[in-house]
Amino acid sequence: MEKELRRHQSILSVTGNGVMFLGMWSFLKINLYFLLGRDALLSDILPDESLDESTFLLILYIFSMIIASIELFFRIRVGRGAIAEARDKEKPKRYIGMAMTLIILYMLSVILTFFGLDIYKDNFWDQIASMIVDITSLVMLIELVSSANILRRIKQQIG
Repeated sequence: MEKELRRHQSILSVTGNGVMFLGMWSFLKINLYFLLGRDALLSDILPDESLDESTFLLILYIFSMIIASIELFFRIRVGRGAIAEARDKEKPKRYIGMAMTLIILYMLSVILTFFGLDIYKDNFWDQIASMIVDITSLVMLIELVSSANILRRIKQQIG
C-alpha cells in the first residue's frame, strides 16, 4: 500500500510539472506563430482584403494572448495543485475541476484539428505536430486526474 502511495505521488508530481511545462509551450508557440508565421496566418484567416493587415494581426494577437494567458493560468493552478497534493503540503481545491475543463477543451481541439486537416495545404505537417502535442497534453491531464483520484482513495484507506 505504501509503495502504491509513493508511486502515485510521484506520477502526480511529474504530471503536474508536465502540465505546467506544456502550458508554457503553448504560450511560446502562439508568440512564435506571430513572429515567424505571419504570412501563413494572414493567408489562412484574413477575412477581408480591405482590412488593414497590421490592425488585424494586432487584434488577433491580443485575443490569442488573452486566451493563452487564461489557459496558462489554469495549467499553473492545476500543476501546482497536483504537486502540492503529491507532497502532502496542503489540500488543494478546484484543481481537478480545472483539469477536467482542460481535458474537455483539448478533446475538442484534437477532434477539430483532425477534421480540419488538409493534406494539400502547406502547413499540413505543422497541424499534425500541433495535434500530437495536444494529444500528449490530453493524455497527461487524464493521467493527472486518474492519479489524483487513486491517491485520494489510497489515503482514505490508510486513514
